[in-house]
Amino acid sequence: MKWKANVSESFDEPFVLAGLKLLEHVGDQEAIITVASIGKNGNSHALRQSARNCLAYLEIRRDELAVSRTLLRASNSNGQDGELLRAAAPTESLFDELLRSSHLP
Repeated sequence: MKWKANVSESFDEPFVLAGLKLLEHVGDQEAIITVASIGKNGNSHALRQSARNCLAYLEIRRDELAVSRTLLRASNSNGQDGELLRAAAPTESLFDELLRSSHLP
């Protein structure tokens, strides 16, 4: 969502306030620079305050997205090479039991 840097001067204040409220719910990191600019240079106190509130939501969403894109993996492998899953505790082999059909012919 691309916004002009002078958005607070280009539109009526109620329209910009509604847009900022919308961005709190659906905005992404692309809007952060523009919203921060409105927060510093907005035409009225209400506009600047709304932009600051919106900016907090956008920054939280950006941080959550960065965390969700982080790939977690073990720092070292305790298992054999190529072993992706292993039992948490040693168990007796239940392989035959797990694959046995419950319906006997």
